Amino acid sequence: MPSSQTAKAYTNIGTGEAHSYPEFTLGDAPVRKGYAFSGWREGSISGDSHEAGEKLTVEADTTFYADWNDNIQPDFGRVTYNDGYVSFLNWIIRKSNLIVTVPVTEEGSGINTISYVLTPAGGSGAVQRGTLDIRNASDDTVSDGPVSVAIESGKAEITLTLDSDFKGTVSLSCEDVAGNTATKTIGGSGGGVIVEDNAPDIAFSAGSGSSLTDENEDKADVLVHVADNENEKVSGGIKEVTYTVTNDSQVIASETVTNPDFSADLVPECGFTVRLNVAGENILRVTATDNAGNTSTRQQEIRVKKQTSATGTVEKDTYQGANSPVTNLLTGLEDLPGIVLSAADMELVNKGLDIKILLSVEDATGSVNTELRRVVENSLGNYLLGQYLDISLFKIFGVDSRNKVNTTGRPLRIQITIPDSLKNTDGTKQRTYAIMRVHDDEAVFLPDLDNQEDTITIDTDLFSPYVIVYRDTENPEKPTVTEEPGTTERPGVTEAPNGTEQPAVTEQPAVTEEPDETDEPDETDEPDSTEKSGGTKKTGSGNSGGNPGPETGDRAPLAAYGTLAAVAAILFLFLNYRRKREQ
Repeated sequence: MPSSQTAKAYTNIGTGEAHSYPEFTLGDAPVRKGYAFSGWREGSISGDSHEAGEKLTVEADTTFYADWNDNIQPDFGRVTYNDGYVSFLNWIIRKSNLIVTVPVTEEGSGINTISYVLTPAGGSGAVQRGTLDIRNASDDTVSDGPVSVAIESGKAEITLTLDSDFKGTVSLSCEDVAGNTATKTIGGSGGGVIVEDNAPDIAFSAGSGSSLTDENEDKADVLVHVADNENEKVSGGIKEVTYTVTNDSQVIASETVTNPDFSADLVPECGFTVRLNVAGENILRVTATDNAGNTSTRQQEIRVKKQTSATGTVEKDTYQGANSPVTNLLTGLEDLPGIVLSAADMELVNKGLDIKILLSVEDATGSVNTELRRVVENSLGNYLLGQYLDISLFKIFGVDSRNKVNTTGRPLRIQITIPDSLKNTDGTKQRTYAIMRVHDDEAVFLPDLDNQEDTITIDTDLFSPYVIVYRDTENPEKPTVTEEPGTTERPGVTEAPNGTEQPAVTEQPAVTEEPDETDEPDETDEPDSTEKSGGTKKTGSGNSGGNPGPETGDRAPLAAYGTLAAVAAILFLFLNYRRKREQ
């Protein structure tokens, strides 16, 4: 909307009627960047003031002017820092030469001055302050102490350069020509800026009954003190402290100090004790890093005398990560040292070092890379993918010095419990499991060495990614077999040459007289004379003595019928028995 508007007056001239004046409505508030609208001025900028939308009656052509007021303060933009800084607990920390850049915009009356205040933390040191006159500046850049300001078209860019050994807060303020002021504090509540390039100091001292220079009897306690504020130096706080202990070039201990918690506060110093109980020359090496990135390292040699009672121990343990199956290391502790530990490791045990052999199993589903996935999927065959596992083996020296073991001299036996999520719930299916091991991009199936449905037991000497795989097959129906008396031991059964039990064949009596054709029974009354039992062909009928029996019409001799009936019964029992065995 324009910043002025004109109201026109109309009169009924020459009609002899009274003058009439039209009603006029003032427009809505216009917008001007950097200013606030304060009303319409009638006739001139100093005329009567009217509100936007107000209704007036004009008696003559009148121009109304927008009245502007600069009551909007300058606007500080986002603060940026040069590379290498750390933001920690509202503190901005850097080794040296922190450069802070802050843009400021004033589109109203213009920037008048920019001021700065550097206040050291804890009241140590003098406050440094200054003011830059921007309104009357003759150059495009104005400087004062650590602050310089580049000016261009109502905008300014403040650059603040802080050198080492400053710790405190930085406050900036900008005032415009109309008197509006904006402020900006760097570092936030409870923080500020730390610029320091001094590394932490590390000091060693002997505990009670111990010595740093003489040979200790069976152990030595070393007190370690780390300070990032020695000689009243500015401290960015300790970020991390680690130490290692080496004996005969073998790292026997490696630990990160966790007390105090360096992530919870600005910790300027800390102390801890390291106990050395392995015989020989021990080298304690401590490394400390502060939040500014300064690092220092110091080491101390400590000798411990060998004692016969100083022999260490070997233990075994397993670690089960989240969502990983229950896994057991079945290889006994009596065999583990000879499989996993080297001769140098055993020498350290003899000197008093405790070693733990740890089998670690973790769910690797979320960390599978593309290449491993490709190898597995190309090797599945008729198996389905179950779960990716990372099965690792570690030697842990002392407190927590982990040494990963990629291969062992002989296989270890490991038992993996099938996760509930992979168990079969379909009664029509039969599920079998296997373990796929992927080592050097080569996939190998490891057989299941136990007969348990809920576990897989494997032997392996390589430790890398593993995969539980499975396949389902149709579960065949098993017919119900009713056991009959005498099935375990049947009389009259002899072993056939091919190993199949067959009923013994009773020798048939000699037949000396063939009956007439008219005496043959109907085919429906007697089995076919060609039917065999035990490989013996049945050849006719007769009594035991070969004498013909009494005849009644067309009936065959009774003795022949009895013999045939006995053979048929034996044959029936044999066939029924054989069918049951085949089932």
